[in-house]
Amino acid sequence: MGPAGGAKCNKCKVTYHLPCLGLTEKDKLPATWICVECKRHVPRNNRADTPVRGAPSQVEPDVNEMVYTAEVSGNTAASDLTEETKVELGLEIRLFRDELRAVREEIRQFRTEMSDLRSAMSEADSRLILTARDMV
Repeated sequence: MGPAGGAKCNKCKVTYHLPCLGLTEKDKLPATWICVECKRHVPRNNRADTPVRGAPSQVEPDVNEMVYTAEVSGNTAASDLTEETKVELGLEIRLFRDELRAVREEIRQFRTEMSDLRSAMSEADSRLILTARDMV
């Protein structure tokens, strides 16, 4: 693969196929671009004892690289969406909001039940203490 058909990692010097990274030949990579495998081994916050957790073992494009690619190529997520897709996404968001409201209500009910249980346990504890005193 020639340099025009790939992206060369600045660290390991391996050349990656641009379409596999979600890029085209028109996209420009930063001079300091490193592959996903090399990014896995870069410590966080300049601390060697904090390796990157949960990094994929397969070569997948990084979210930051995808955003960079969209900015370079002039595409934005909104401009790529069809009207039908936008409507579907709107409906999905509404459904998600409804589900989130239901979960919030369940959490409120759970908190109320826990408060009632705490009060009942406290009252039972008080009765148990009084019973123990009466027995002595």
